[in-house]
Amino acid sequence: MARAHAGRLAAAALEWVADGSNGPLPAEIRELSTRDQVAIIRAAAATGNAARAAAERASCTTEKEHSMSTETRRIDGRPETDADRRFFDLRESGYTGPIDQDGYAVTSGPDAAILRDLAQRRGEDTSWWDTEPPGPHRAEEDTDAA
Repeated sequence: MARAHAGRLAAAALEWVADGSNGPLPAEIRELSTRDQVAIIRAAAATGNAARAAAERASCTTEKEHSMSTETRRIDGRPETDADRRFFDLRESGYTGPIDQDGYAVTSGPDAAILRDLAQRRGEDTSWWDTEPPGPHRAEEDTDAA
């Protein structure tokens, strides 16, 4: 019972301090002796100041980490994976053909043939089919070997 009452007093004092110590003391605290009022307000102020300082430190740390992060070309701002780097490098070099999920240009095989046919039907440039793409590309795998 006494702990619950002390908890309510502490909460009331913290709320009063958080509100800038404006207005009258909460009734529960006014009922205490002056010495107890001073003790609980000091404790609340120290707790409030510590909480504000911790929040400020966390904010500064977050800002510093954000400003120190490496540049990324991803729209979501997350760091680039190797596949992301290969994808962006291919696009920035002018390659407009298909790129697989690992960031490699797809210039041969049945999937590339289908994509080339669809692109030609739309009137798009399919020069990627006839030339080696700039940058990294996956070595062809012999999937027809028996």
